[in-house]
Amino acid sequence: MDSEDPTGNVLVSCLAQDEVQAQYSGALLTGTNGEIIVEGVKGYGDAFMQGRDSAVQLPQRVWSDVVELQMQAVKALGPVRMEWVHDGHRAWTVQLHIGATVSSGRTIVPGDAKE
Repeated sequence: MDSEDPTGNVLVSCLAQDEVQAQYSGALLTGTNGEIIVEGVKGYGDAFMQGRDSAVQLPQRVWSDVVELQMQAVKALGPVRMEWVHDGHRAWTVQLHIGATVSSGRTIVPGDAKE
């Protein structure tokens, strides 16, 4: 991103989805109250991100590794939302969005879905 936008004023997000052998996958965001929300599933998260699979209880190590990854991103970029993959050894960011969320409690997107 530095070579494409050296001043950091144009690009606000980056999509990088290299292959990671997923033991767990999911998403992380910070609610309006500051609560870190980490949800995911065992294996690849395609169906979870599309709303077809429900979140499962993540192992503590996976949750901790994902939160640590988020803390590193926040330190460098400020508030972020991200999709992540854990390969059994470490967490990887596969999508990162700069900025806070309007989510609160267990609500990811407030409002009524039409579909």
